[in-house]
This record gives sequence, structure tokens and C-alpha cells, in this order.
Amino acid sequence: ITSTGEGTELFIDAGLDDDSVFIYGLGGDAVVLGGDGNDNLTVDAQFPENETINTMDGTTLSWNGESGEDKLEVFFVSAGTTNLNAIDDDVGPNQVFLMCDIACTVLSRKTFLANIHDPDNNETSLERVNIVGNQSDTQLFLYLNRGN
Repeated sequence: ITSTGEGTELFIDAGLDDDSVFIYGLGGDAVVLGGDGNDNLTVDAQFPENETINTMDGTTLSWNGESGEDKLEVFFVSAGTTNLNAIDDDVGPNQVFLMCDIACTVLSRKTFLANIHDPDNNETSLERVNIVGNQSDTQLFLYLNRGN
């Protein structure tokens, strides 16, 4: 998915087998279900011509890989406000990979990670990944400089 209309709600049910879904921009909220199998969701909201523009600003994306060993890859943009809900279904371990290209200030808690864009400003925007459900079988990896 490269973009949806502003205010559009998107629902994807990938169904059976091992699936990969790539989201590069949203104009409204979205729900993605992986279905059976080992599923992957990649979210990269960096605008190609200007990596400081968030192509998912103001949206919420909910991801449930459902059964199997599922993987979520998220590239923090360090601009705009987005929420991503990673829902754990208690069926197999899940992995969440967070990558940051530009300088990041990341706040980590048991149920979420947030990229805080201007830590000195109480009204700053942020990108947040919420871990919903059983966090005990979710592995979380944070890579700075896109893992280089």
C-alpha cells in the first residue's frame, strides 16, 4: 500500500499461508490481519523525496499477525504523529523490529515504545508502537541508523 485517501479506513485480511504486507503511507486508520502462517508487516512512512515527512501522520495502524511466528518491521520517521498497535494473539512468538534513520529519542515501557521528536518540548509529536496483549512472547529489537 503506497497511500489511501484522507480519512479512508483500510481493512486487510491476508488469509492463509505466509504473507507479507508493505505499507508506505496511509490517509486514514487501518487494520491488517495476517491470518494463518508466518506473516510479515513492513511499515515505512518516510516520504521518498523528503525523509522528514511522515506519510502516515495522524493515523493509527493495528496489526495482528494471528497464528504463527509473525514479524513487524517499523521505520521511525522522526516527524508527525502515528500510532501502531501490535496485537499479540498468544499463538507463537512475535518479533518487532524498530529502525530509526534520523536522530531518535526513544522511550521504552513494558507496553510501548515511542520516538519522541523534541524531548525538550512538552507538546512535541511522537511515533508510538503499542504492544497489546501478552508481551511475554514478543521480542523487541531497536536499530539505530537503519541497523548499519
